Formats: sequence, structure tokens, C-alpha cells
Amino acid sequence: MQRRCYGAGFMSESFPQRQLERLLRRLHDEVIGLNTDLIHAIVDRGAVACAVLDVSPEAKTALRALGWDGASVVFELDHIALSRLARAFESDGRKAGAHWLRTRRGRRVLLFLSGATVCFNLSDDGEMTVAPGTLAST
Repeated sequence: MQRRCYGAGFMSESFPQRQLERLLRRLHDEVIGLNTDLIHAIVDRGAVACAVLDVSPEAKTALRALGWDGASVVFELDHIALSRLARAFESDGRKAGAHWLRTRRGRRVLLFLSGATVCFNLSDDGEMTVAPGTLAST
């Protein structure tokens, strides 16, 4: 069976629809389409896949502390990184994102892209949907 991932449209009061459409297009073109097998390998083990695109130097430093090698587009967040990131989200008032990070079930992908973070849930058929309340500017 060939694995696939694709994004679903979503709305948010804090992001204009056009910006969200561009975000989803980039997510698919630059991350999902090129890394589908790796993403599925990570989430099928119950881990969280983290995708990185166009992040600031400050975000790069923070991501390296979470286990990112500085070059990969997709990497696995271990339990220690998830815990640290959840605490950081919570201290920033992003309670939905912190809860999502602490949840130990489901197939999950966290995206860092151009000053935004988005928590995605990945269905068995490969559809990605935004976890409610988790789309945030960083």
C-alpha cells in the first residue's frame, strides 16, 4: 500500500484564509510530498513528527535543543522534547497546543513554519487536520 499525506483546509480568526492556503500548499509541496514515508514511520510508532520550514535563528536554536539536526525537514520529537515543548507552549498561553503535545495517542505532526506552529492530527487514510485551538503565531 502506498502511503500518502495531504492537508485539509482550515480556518482561524488569527490567520487570513489566503495565508492558510499558502501554508497548506507549502506544507504539502515542501514537507509532506517529499517525506511521506518518514512521517508515517515516525507517527506509526506513536511518536510525534516535527516538520521545520523557514524558521528564525531563535527558533533554530530552540529546535536544536529539541533534537533537530539543523538540516532535516522532518525529525522525531522524543518524550523529553515533547515535555519541554509542552511547558513552553503552556507558559506562552497556548494551552491547546500543550495538551496536544502531552497526549500520548493518535498520529501527530507538529509544524514550525515562518513564525507559526500548527499541530496536525494524521488520519489512517493520510488526511491531516489541524488540532482545534493549536494554530498559533510564534
